Amino acid sequence: ASIEEHKKLKQFLSSIDSKNKFTEMIFVGIGGSELGPCALYQSLAFYAKPGRNVHFIGNVDPDDVGLVIKQVDLSKSLVVVISKSG
Repeated sequence: ASIEEHKKLKQFLSSIDSKNKFTEMIFVGIGGSELGPCALYQSLAFYAKPGRNVHFIGNVDPDDVGLVIKQVDLSKSLVVVISKSG
């Protein structure tokens, strides 16, 4: 990604962080689109901020989605959809 894209992402994340609006982040992706971010999160989990939770939905099974949805307050959730194939 370009430096300009990194600047936009940093500004977006700073905006979210300053508002303290989100306590949950839900990543949605299938296969490698979920596995890569999940592995990265697990390797950096010791940097996690208290009171913030990350959830991964790795398939289109309604039961998998339902399990995550039951755990979160959707009004405080940021959902990120990941697709390597576009």
